[in-house]
Amino acid sequence: MYVGLIARRYATALYAFAAANAEEERACEEVRRLIVRYREHPSIRTALFSPVLSVDDKLELIRKLFGGAPCVTLERFIRLVIVHHRERYLFFMLNSFIAVYEERHNIREATLATASSVDEAVVERICEEARTKTGGEIHLRHEIRPELLGGFVLRLGDMLIDASIAGQLERLKRKFREKPDRIV
Repeated sequence: MYVGLIARRYATALYAFAAANAEEERACEEVRRLIVRYREHPSIRTALFSPVLSVDDKLELIRKLFGGAPCVTLERFIRLVIVHHRERYLFFMLNSFIAVYEERHNIREATLATASSVDEAVVERICEEARTKTGGEIHLRHEIRPELLGGFVLRLGDMLIDASIAGQLERLKRKFREKPDRIV
């Protein structure tokens, strides 16, 4: 079966279960922490994939990652995944859960890249404009990329706004290559 399909189905079920238990926000925070730890420590993956460890040992490992027990919803979900031998898909399920959560709460991730540091008011103005266009909450990450030469590049979901000097120069070069005898 397709990994993305499995992950999305389990993530949707986790979201519904968390919503039924009124633990959506807490589950989302804990899933985000678990994803970070999962990336930082490849040994966690190895332990979860191990056929030698029992379900309880694997759950104890998860509890130690949290420094205690995760919310009831997440712990029961992880137990279900482990009991059904779907540990290999857990990371994908957790990432899909974040996507489902953000989709249901109309939260969008955005990246603003500028050539140099800009005033916080400018960043906030761009973020506010994106909020009005999408009608939802925007989590904006700001990057500094000197190769842009000036202007900005805003990526919001699958939308890209390239208002950089480097982008304009690239588009101009492309036009010259397409019709070298004519300036448009």
